[in-house]
Amino acid sequence: MASVSTPAAADELVKVMTLESHESSIKTFPGGIRLNYYVCTSYFPDGKHMTSGSGDKTIRRWDLEAGKEIQEARIVHEQEVYKVAVSRDG
Repeated sequence: MASVSTPAAADELVKVMTLESHESSIKTFPGGIRLNYYVCTSYFPDGKHMTSGSGDKTIRRWDLEAGKEIQEARIVHEQEVYKVAVSRDG
């Protein structure tokens, strides 16, 4: 079996897109512990959409080609969202 070499990795990463929407905030817990809100993400199998959850109590769906949130798909929860997942069939 022949081996195939791959080009060396680039020296710099290229920023492709920034999706902005989840609230950026700090939450204070008992004992004075302060943590920044977090965002978790999961991609759809088509590679054109992703979903994100956050400490701002929302789950959002994103159109990656347009670079925008699909606002009609937003879900608001009573508590923070720690994890999101997308099934293999989307």
